[in-house]
Formats: sequence, structure tokens, C-alpha cells
Amino acid sequence: MAAIRPGRESYYILSGTVEMTVDGSTMLARNLGAGLSNDLSRWAIRPEIGFLISPDDEGVYVSYGLGFTVNPSK
Repeated sequence: MAAIRPGRESYYILSGTVEMTVDGSTMLARNLGAGLSNDLSRWAIRPEIGFLISPDDEGVYVSYGLGFTVNPSK
């Protein structure tokens, strides 16, 4: 996993995993997520996109999500 924080308003994470399924096949995952805010310690909008690849199979599975984080104590 790699994290990049280019400025106060953004935070990017790139991660990858190797997953073993019940039947013994291997899946490779790559995810890219971000935290976008003018104050990441208080709140952030967190979009993410992921790609799941099976080396034994043709094609790529794509997933995406959107999260929202709030820290009311700040």
C-alpha cells in the first residue's frame, strides 16, 4: 500500500492484494482511493475504485464506492 498526501485537501491510497478463493484459484486486486476535504481531521469525502483480476480468466471485475467520514469532536 502506498499513500500520497500532495496537499492539505487531498489524500490518495493505492493498494494491492493477492486473494485465494475457496476453490484454490488466485485473484489479484488493485484499489485506488482518495480522501478529499479542506480539513481531513474533521471530515472527508472518500471515493474509491477497485479492479479484481483473475489470471486464469479473461476480463476484469470493477467495483467502486463513495464514503463520507465525519469526526464531530474536532
